[in-house]
Amino acid sequence: MEEQALIKEIVAGRHELYRELVSTYQQKIFSVAMKIAKHPKEAEDIAQEVFIQAYRSLASYDGKSSFSTWLYRITVNKGIDWQRKQKKMTEHMEQSPDFEKLAAENRLEANPVEQLLQKDQQNTVKKMLSKLPEIYQTVVQLYYFEHQSYQQIATHLGIEVKTVESRLYRAKGLLKDIGQKEGLR
Repeated sequence: MEEQALIKEIVAGRHELYRELVSTYQQKIFSVAMKIAKHPKEAEDIAQEVFIQAYRSLASYDGKSSFSTWLYRITVNKGIDWQRKQKKMTEHMEQSPDFEKLAAENRLEANPVEQLLQKDQQNTVKKMLSKLPEIYQTVVQLYYFEHQSYQQIATHLGIEVKTVESRLYRAKGLLKDIGQKEGLR
């Protein structure tokens, strides 16, 4: 059955035919959702929401664009909603007084091999940083490890924001050179 005729049949009450549309587009929708969510479980949830929304809105589909374009637009909108929800959840969790405690507990529960790798990476980074001139070490430490803004660093060190930017830029270049000399990438 042609797609437009199939849609008309579904809207007219033959709801069981909706499965045909789902099976036709489920892989494409899942692929788009995976690009948004980057995790299969979340992508499945987004795809499911897309097909529910499409089903509810099928009567409003006017056929001016292809059905796949219409469905893609719903997918993108659901993906944007999902990203907003993730951002809000993250912000809410970080504001929780128990966030630091939970983060520490999760680090303790990490796989011992992962813990060793993280510790090894930290030691490598510290070793590389120690090879930088002190003016670069300081801005890198403040920016990347203490998460201070350019303005905060400038105020803390009594220098201009542009100076902070240039020192960070130079530090990155120097760290890259150090990494290459030591066979790191």
